[in-house]
Amino acid sequence: MFYMLFTMDSFAAYTYSRIRFRGLSAREMWTQRDQFSNSQIPLTDHDLINKHYQLHLTNHRHSEKSKAPLAKAATSPSVSIGDLVYLHCDRNKSRARDRYLVVSIDGKWYTIKKFVGSQWRSTSYLSATKSLLISHLPSNPNK
Repeated sequence: MFYMLFTMDSFAAYTYSRIRFRGLSAREMWTQRDQFSNSQIPLTDHDLINKHYQLHLTNHRHSEKSKAPLAKAATSPSVSIGDLVYLHCDRNKSRARDRYLVVSIDGKWYTIKKFVGSQWRSTSYLSATKSLLISHLPSNPNK
């Protein structure tokens, strides 16, 4: 039992003193003090959040490139008014995804309406380009 406590204690000490991607250990981020000299580190939670977000953005391009076929950057789908689309987040194991009709386009944002059978629903939704999946059947004959 003593050996197990010693192992857990040394593991926790190692984990807290390990330098993270943001250049600080977990203990330094939590206490905002240097772990060796115990002097105050001039940082705020907002700075840590921004640094983590910037790391996320710089890594995003690399992971996007590695997950795409033939290591090309993934392209956003070309959607026009009148196309039938699906929402990426609308997953369900027990039924098919709902279809949506693109009503208008405003920059990166698409206004879509749910399309059930041959009827439109009255509620409009705003959706980003990345969350849309294009139906393979074109609904707009003018394309």
